[in-house]
Amino acid sequence: MEDWFNVGLALYEQSKYDEVLKSYDESIRLDQNVPSVWYNKGIDLAALGNYSEAIQAYDRAIEINSAICRSLAQQRQCSS
Repeated sequence: MEDWFNVGLALYEQSKYDEVLKSYDESIRLDQNVPSVWYNKGIDLAALGNYSEAIQAYDRAIEINSAICRSLAQQRQCSS
């Protein structure tokens, strides 16, 4: 699972968004309960313009671990 996730991260840096999505989907197939995969899938879907699907991925990340929501809010404060 982690290998597919890392492949997805590397592909995202190369702006290969369709391939990123395939990597994250494979990672999710292996383990559906990793919030960081769902969160990053949401980022990728948003980059592809699939906003409703991105929101669903973010919702799944929050469903798995609601603390991720607080972490993201804190992260945004640091970057503003």
